[in-house]
Amino acid sequence: MGESSYPTLRLSQRIGQQWPKLEEARSFSVEKLGQLKNLIADLDSSDTNVAVLGSLGRQEFTQDSDIDWYLLLDGQSDPNHHALFLDAQKRIKDFWRKDVGREQTFATIVSSHDLIHNIGGEEDTNRNLTRRLLLLLESSPFDRSNVQERVVTKS
Repeated sequence: MGESSYPTLRLSQRIGQQWPKLEEARSFSVEKLGQLKNLIADLDSSDTNVAVLGSLGRQEFTQDSDIDWYLLLDGQSDPNHHALFLDAQKRIKDFWRKDVGREQTFATIVSSHDLIHNIGGEEDTNRNLTRRLLLLLESSPFDRSNVQERVVTKS
């Protein structure tokens, strides 16, 4: 995410204010995103992508943050997806020791079908809504195969 796409930086420049703690978090986020991207670069496939969301996705990550992520699946299920997920889970856990929340919203496999087709109504859960909104609003893709872009443009 370049400087021009970072909304808080644009706002601070526009109104002549500085927020040192936010800028510190942004720099730390950029560093950690780069490290994490290198760590999991080989884990995507033509129909999967590790999506990073939350404070790291919006570049407000600190030492006290957890890494909200999921393996985004845009295609038919395949036993290899579970192996990719387990590998991503181990690498991310080894990289950052703080666990994601107990709500089971993150650190899982998420199907694009649920995100796209279960909008509103009885099939759309709070967990699904949270996953969809964070994907649209504050995600950082590590995606060579454009999975995340396909899902976002469908949503």
